[in-house]
Amino acid sequence: MHIIKLNNVSKSYLEDKKKLQVLKSINLTVEEGEFVAITGTSGCGKSTLLHLIGLLDSPDSGEINLAGESCNSISNMEIFRNRNIGFIFQFHYLLDDFTALENVMIPLLVQGYKKAEAVKLASEVIISLGIGQRMHHFPNQLSGGEEQRIAIARAIVTKPKILLADEPSGNLDEETTQNVISILRDLNKKGLTIIFVTHDLNLVKEDDSHYTIKEGKLIQA
Repeated sequence: MHIIKLNNVSKSYLEDKKKLQVLKSINLTVEEGEFVAITGTSGCGKSTLLHLIGLLDSPDSGEINLAGESCNSISNMEIFRNRNIGFIFQFHYLLDDFTALENVMIPLLVQGYKKAEAVKLASEVIISLGIGQRMHHFPNQLSGGEEQRIAIARAIVTKPKILLADEPSGNLDEETTQNVISILRDLNKKGLTIIFVTHDLNLVKEDDSHYTIKEGKLIQA
C-alpha cells in the first residue's frame, strides 16, 4: 500500500528578491513499512522535502498524498498531522520548562487524552526506549542522546503511520548516533514507515530505499 506519494512536487523560496528553486518536480512513492534514506549535501533541499511531506510547509505545485488522502483536501492540517505523522528534529525542540515526561505527553493532550491516560502512555514509551529513570528530569538535565530519545518518544507516542527523521543524529557522538539509528530501525521492523534524512552515507544500509537530492532533483541512489 502506498502510504506516501508525491507527484511533480516543486518548491522555491525568495532570496534577495530572486526566486531560488529548491526542489524540481519531485516524484516519490513510499510503501507502508519502508525505511527510506534521503541523502545529499548541506542545503540541497533534504529538510525542505521532509517539511513538505510532514505538512510543515506547502509546495508551489504538485500533489502530496499521505495515508490515502490528498493533502489538498485535508480540512484541518494540524489534526491530520498530529494523528498520522511523527517528526524528529535534529535539535530536539524540547520545551525547557517541562519534564521529559511532560514533553512526551503533549501530543496526547493535543489529541484529547485525559491526563492520567497520557501519563500512562508516555511513560510506557519512554521506558521502552530505555530512559525511564530520566522521565522526571528537565531537558537541561539530560545528555544529548537522552534528549534525542525523548524526542523520539514524543514523535511515536501517538502511534503515527509515518515517522520523519531530519538529521536526528547530526549533533551526537558516534556511539550515541548508532544507538539512535538502532532505535529507528527497530521501530521500522515493527512496521513503522520511516523517512530518514542524513548527510552521512555510513548510516545508510544496502537494503534501504535510498535516494539523493542533486540540483533539486530526487534521484534513486
